[in-house]
Amino acid sequence: MDAFSADWMWVDALGAFAIAHETADGTTITFWNLDFTANPYQPVLVPGPWQEGPGLLRRPDGHAVIDTTDPCGRVYVNLVRATRGRAEPTDMKYFGLTLKNPASCANSTSALATLNGFAIPAPPWANQSCWRYAPTTWSTPCRP
Repeated sequence: MDAFSADWMWVDALGAFAIAHETADGTTITFWNLDFTANPYQPVLVPGPWQEGPGLLRRPDGHAVIDTTDPCGRVYVNLVRATRGRAEPTDMKYFGLTLKNPASCANSTSALATLNGFAIPAPPWANQSCWRYAPTTWSTPCRP
């Protein structure tokens, strides 16, 4: 990978790093495995002019944002870059990319990695009709 300025994030749903870097035709997003020994996915090109390096929008912990409506079926890769240069780069542009059907929940291992911290299965008896409120405390939940 040839890059003078890059940004990266971990994509749980892919089990890979996404690294955005500028190339001759625009911004290329290259995917690397955990050990940086292989590219498990084809690169994605966002064509167009650029100045300076790209920025990937991610969570504070450096992970890709999870799609709240389809966490197993879509991966967001959101990119910003300056598209014109003068004394400093200007014309910031946003590019919202969606990678579809990443098979991120194809097995229990990948599903756990994708949904870790996102969703917790609730027990079957945990529904609002089972809880009774008293003025000072909540009663214990009902059981089937």
